[in-house]
Order: sequence, then structure tokens, then C-alpha cells
Amino acid sequence: MRVLAMTVSQFGGDWPPVIAVAMELHRRGHEVSVMGDAVVLEAIKDSGLVGIEWPEDLLAQRFIDDAADADDYHAIHVAWARGVERYGAKVAHDARADVLLGALIGVVVTNAVAQRAQIPWVFINPAYYVGPNPARPIALDQPLMAESFERSLLPAMAHAELVLHGTDPDFDIVPDDLPAHHHYVGPLLWTPSAETPAYVTEDGPPWALVALSTMPMADEADLANAAVAALLEHDVRVLVTGTEARSALTDNMKRDMVHVEPFVPHDAVMERAALFISHGGHGGVMRAMLHGVPMVLVPFGRDQVGIGYRAERLGIAKVVPKDALNVDSVDRAINAVLTDPAIVAASQRVAARVAMMSPATESVRLIEAAFE
Repeated sequence: MRVLAMTVSQFGGDWPPVIAVAMELHRRGHEVSVMGDAVVLEAIKDSGLVGIEWPEDLLAQRFIDDAADADDYHAIHVAWARGVERYGAKVAHDARADVLLGALIGVVVTNAVAQRAQIPWVFINPAYYVGPNPARPIALDQPLMAESFERSLLPAMAHAELVLHGTDPDFDIVPDDLPAHHHYVGPLLWTPSAETPAYVTEDGPPWALVALSTMPMADEADLANAAVAALLEHDVRVLVTGTEARSALTDNMKRDMVHVEPFVPHDAVMERAALFISHGGHGGVMRAMLHGVPMVLVPFGRDQVGIGYRAERLGIAKVVPKDALNVDSVDRAINAVLTDPAIVAASQRVAARVAMMSPATESVRLIEAAFE
């Protein structure tokens, strides 16, 4: 097959799962091209995938900026789709694509391109269930995005021939009437290659990993500083990661006792970690699950409320509401996670189960069965 994956980096966690599937398709001998912005193409430059860069005037950020004052997510998606569908369809035809792959926030764009080019497409959902008749209303998980889901994302994804949910079904709340073309494949995790700092693997106390979002959010500095202040009272080494992690820490946070990096592959840290603290991004939570690391989560927005709810429901995390975030509340959650044998045991059980999954392999099996 010839496959065209459509991605942008502006939305953080929704494009790596697409790359995970693209990489496995490439490994199995399919011809795979990736439409992406400069960030995505830099990340995949050594992957063997063919990169096609979005023109500057068609990047998603342009349409986000244009509609930002109206705070109308539906208008953003529709304007973006109208702006890029002709170009995207030409790229798809030039690549002789048999199938398109689309991510969550770009689902309206991928559908518009697919309809114009008359090519079938696959929606790769990066987190918990999105689709008709959810078991938990989307308004509880993503209140700011609920209207946009109803008006634009759900109608667009209804045209996908195949929907792959890149999460753990036991973590999620699976609808009783899951549509026949929807499939849970397990956590679709992919990380650009990068060196792990030597100090990560040195002998010492276990790590506490504090991960800020790859797409910085307002007030994340409060999470970084509260977490570090609380962790200084525990026998752990602390690593804070994130594109703005260093600037987030205040000067009195004893930086000599805390390692701060813009990016570190989390797997190497998780293998030696006792605790994961984050805003609740899906990729980080899935990696903590894979390694059996208990969590303290402080959801800030986007899909994080729903992720925190599911992690706590599974018994592997404590959630601190954003409006209750301070050193004391984080410290109480840390103590609860580190001292509760039920949370530790649940985390280990989940890790053993998730380790048995082959999400990318299962995704490609389903794609091949549907389109070859």
C-alpha cells in the first residue's frame, strides 16, 4: 500500500500515535509519506519515512490565530479544512496514496482531503474513546471542546472507514455498543530518538519524574514548583522535563538538587522511577502504566480531565484538581501514592497486562485487512 499520514505538531500528543503506525507500516514494506510541519519532519528525519512539509500559509496555527478572538473551535476546524483540502488532495494524488491516516485535531482536514481525493482514510485516536454514544459524556472530560466535537469532529470522523483507539481498553470506559469499525489497539507510543543523559542511569534513589506538557499551558509553572517543593522532602531524585521546564522553576527551588531538561526519553527514566507527576497527558500516562509507575496528576485542560479520571478510577493515580494545586495538596497526593500498597500493586498489574500488547502491529494488521 501507499499511505499518506497527515500530521501537525501544534497539538502536542495527537501526532506521535500516527507516526507509531506509520513506522510499523514502513517496517512491513508499505510506502509511507508524512505530511507535517517542520517540527514533525525534524522528528522523523532518520525514520525512513518520506516527509512532505506543509506550506507556511496552510499551517494550522494560522487558522487558530485567525479564530482565537472568537474562541470558536468549530470555526477553526472548518476554516482550516477549507484552506488546505485542495492542496492536501493534490499531495495525496501525487503520492498515489491508497489510504490516508489522520489524527484527532486534524480529523476535519483529513476527512476533507479524503472526500476531495476520493481516498479512504483511517482515524487514529490518540486517547480515550471518541465517537457516537460515549459511555461517559464528552462534556465531562473536555468541557471546552464538547461543542466542537459535536459540530465538527464527530461528523467528520463518521466518514472514516476505520477508527483505531490508541489506548488501553481497561483504562478507558468502552461503550457497550462500540461501532464495528472501531477497534482498541492499545497505547500507541512513539518518541523521537534522543540521547539519555548519563546521570539518569547512575546508581541512586529512585526517580520522581515531573513532566510538563510539550505544548505549554498557562500556570504550568505552578505544577512544577509545587511538585519540586514537595519532592525535596522525599528520598527521590527529581527530573523535570518540558520545553519550558527550566523557566518554570523559580530561583528558590534549589536547582542544584533538581535535574531539568527540555526533553528526555521517558522510558529510561520510568525504568528507574517510583513516581510520575504530570498534567495528565495521555502519552505520559500510558508510559507510566507500561512501566508500573504510580502517578499524581493535575489536569489543566484539553483531554486531561478525562485522563485523570480514568487513571484514578483504575487505581493507579491520585488526582489533584487544578484549583486545589499547592505544595500541601501535591505532597498529600505524593504520600498517598507512595505509601498505599493498593496503588503500587494496581500499577504493577496494569504494567504486566499492557506489556503484552502490540499496538502498532495490531493497527497495521487491521489496516491491511481493511484495505489490501
